[in-house]
Amino acid sequence: MGGRSNSDVMLQHFGMLIHALLRGEPYFGPALATTQGPPVRKAYMRALVELLAHERPAMPVRVLEIGSWAGASAVTWAQAIRDFAGDGEVTCVDLWKPYFDLLINRSDVYLTMEKAAESGDIYRLFQHNIRAAGVEDLIDCIIGDSRQVLPTLCADEYDIIFIDGAHVYDIVSSDIANAKRLVRDGGIVCGDDLELTLAEVDQDRHRAALKVGADFALDVRTCKEYHPAVTQAVADEFPNLTNFEGLWAVRRQGETFKPVDLSASTLEIPTHLRAIEVNAPPGGRDGVVELLFSHKDFYILRHRDGYLAIAQKIGEVDASKELEQIRALYHADDVLIGGSIEYLIRRIGELTERDRRAAEVATRIELLAQAQQRLESQMTATAERAAVQVEAQQRLESRMTTMAERAAVQVEAQQRLESRMTTMTEQAAAQVEVRQRLEKELEISSQGLCTRMDNFAATLAEHQRAIDRGRRSFAYRCLWWLGFFRSAEK
Repeated sequence: MGGRSNSDVMLQHFGMLIHALLRGEPYFGPALATTQGPPVRKAYMRALVELLAHERPAMPVRVLEIGSWAGASAVTWAQAIRDFAGDGEVTCVDLWKPYFDLLINRSDVYLTMEKAAESGDIYRLFQHNIRAAGVEDLIDCIIGDSRQVLPTLCADEYDIIFIDGAHVYDIVSSDIANAKRLVRDGGIVCGDDLELTLAEVDQDRHRAALKVGADFALDVRTCKEYHPAVTQAVADEFPNLTNFEGLWAVRRQGETFKPVDLSASTLEIPTHLRAIEVNAPPGGRDGVVELLFSHKDFYILRHRDGYLAIAQKIGEVDASKELEQIRALYHADDVLIGGSIEYLIRRIGELTERDRRAAEVATRIELLAQAQQRLESQMTATAERAAVQVEAQQRLESRMTTMAERAAVQVEAQQRLESRMTTMTEQAAAQVEVRQRLEKELEISSQGLCTRMDNFAATLAEHQRAIDRGRRSFAYRCLWWLGFFRSAEK
């Protein structure tokens, strides 16, 4: 855009800062990363003060701001109190010290903020801005860590509590928990940097960003950048809230918190953010155009010859030139020119819709590429598994062949065994038959032997009786002869 180098742009930014300091004007430009969030969010902040002031006329509005940086939001609150309530105060709690982990958050803006905080330049610029804006009397500063400062403050004391401190989940959760105690009944708890709600983001990438502690991340589902810790902490504490283009808000009602209704409020960009200085070196031309409002990442400005819509991503433009010259210098999608605001709004809508569709197509292409990679990886893994399975099948078939051969041998052996068992069975049957015949013959023989033994015993007994008779007869004879010889002797 315009052929300027980064060093030229940086020098121009710091030239604008020096120019503002010398003229005693507030500075909220690119130098020192003082531009925190689109100006339209500050319009909603003013509307919150207007809402409470309208409900409680002549009552002071007390604002507690957690995280102030260069003072853009603090000046917004103070000017709104002066415009709508007339009385009140803004208490700013900030360390104004380095707190980013540059190993995780490597963008140039974090290095710029770290250096600005470490040198003390950002705190000095904060003090300059509240003085230059004429609201120093409404602002009180507490330098310290919110986790240590907030527990020391009295409960139910503040009408509005604005949370825009460190974007670390534990710190955001702690700030919200303290804010719920410190806000009065009917008061408002709000905060910056809710670009996407939890329901809108890709959950896997979101958890990964939270795990590493990233301050800022790109959501692949919406193709938008957002603050993961803010999205998660707000969703955990307030499932039902209102999101005003990145400014979230809830209202205390007893022990519960409800969404905030700003339908009856007016939206107006704060005066200290209403003009954008473009190419304004110290002592040169002012080149000031009126910033009307912000719409979908575009600034809507009034030019002397019509209206301009400038994409926020391109930074400053040289609006002192004629519209046709501006048209020739910048891409047609970055700087829109028209004769009415309605035309610019319509063109922005068309570009947004085109970008949305392009982002959807890009997301689908990325998802398809990822799916193809996963499919190729799965196919490779499947092929490897198939090769392993084929090898295993071959080994199995080899084993099955070996087992079949062994089975055939076993079958043959079993057949031989069965044949031998059949032969043995037949032999056993023959032996049983022989045994039966032998037993029968033995039985018959036993019976005959018993009969013969009985007959022999009877014969023996008869012979024994005959012997006994012979013995008795012989004995009688011997006695007779003995008597005979005795008689003869006499």
